[in-house]
Amino acid sequence: MLESLVRPIASAHNLDLEEVEIRKTGNRQVVRVILDKLGGISLDEVAAITKLVSDKLDEIVDITSPFTLEVSSPGVDRPLTQLRHWQRNLNRLVKVERSDGKSVLGRIVKVMDSQVLLDVKGKQIELPLNQVVRAVIQVEFNR
Repeated sequence: MLESLVRPIASAHNLDLEEVEIRKTGNRQVVRVILDKLGGISLDEVAAITKLVSDKLDEIVDITSPFTLEVSSPGVDRPLTQLRHWQRNLNRLVKVERSDGKSVLGRIVKVMDSQVLLDVKGKQIELPLNQVVRAVIQVEFNR
């Protein structure tokens, strides 16, 4: 239900709604909204969306106990699960666990509909997305 309230707000601001989660923490609820877009989401966008979502949440009756609203972008350790996640991370280093049990560490060169092109130690390999079990961007301090 919350997703259907938040999605139009995100869409109106050209943002992708990645996740809406409600967790109980003590006697409070935490409502977490994860948004993203190509190029990343700015702090001004986070503030604007937080206000709009907060106002919308105040209107509904399902959240009867006190709640804390958290609006943010996906963390760097969030798995790449959709095509747009891969597209947003072009030229970044990614660790991929494949369905055959092997892992690949490479840089995302190109993203196509059903596969990605990775640069693995100077060699380009095509990896079908249906063979990806898990993929996570790797933090690089010095490229």
